[in-house]
Amino acid sequence: MKKQSHFYIFLGMPGAGKSTQIGLLKKHFIENENKLIEINTGESLRYFFKNTANPLIKSMCSDINKGGLAPSVLPIFLWTKKILKEYEPGCVFLLDGGVRKEKEAELFLNFLCGMGDNIKIKVIYLISSTSNSKKRLMLRSRGDDDNPKAIENRLKIHEERIKKTLKNFKKASKFVDMFKIDGEGEVAEVFARIKKIL
Repeated sequence: MKKQSHFYIFLGMPGAGKSTQIGLLKKHFIENENKLIEINTGESLRYFFKNTANPLIKSMCSDINKGGLAPSVLPIFLWTKKILKEYEPGCVFLLDGGVRKEKEAELFLNFLCGMGDNIKIKVIYLISSTSNSKKRLMLRSRGDDDNPKAIENRLKIHEERIKKTLKNFKKASKFVDMFKIDGEGEVAEVFARIKKIL
């Protein structure tokens, strides 16, 4: 019998604490000797944009620093490239962010479900208040997309798209387990909630 691999897809508004919780999950899985592959969509895109001289790509992504989203083809390209390169039976994938558009969710699920019974998919939606998310984003001040105007735009886009994205995951309930987790409170408290559904 083949070892089953696990995909944990973290969703939630910007600043909901996804990266913090994934950091704790990494330690958990490493301690249990799982091969771990993390896909941080935001970091991957920023690295990709920074290291390309292609003017077409730069123009395609001109809205990123204003809080906008990258064209869907780019995150999908980065996800599939990494998965195909690093997948092996029994590994654990942690997807941080991304899957923010309805079509992205549809295409990503189609790709994962094509892998059959070899994988298990869990979607973890961290619920956080807008005020807390804004506070966290301002404190981390990661770059141009964390200024007040860009933050407002990012939160607005999230609200507009997340319901459709979640709906797509619900349609695939045969292949996907979905969990809404309260992201408020101390970091350890939130992590304890997540560990219950691993």
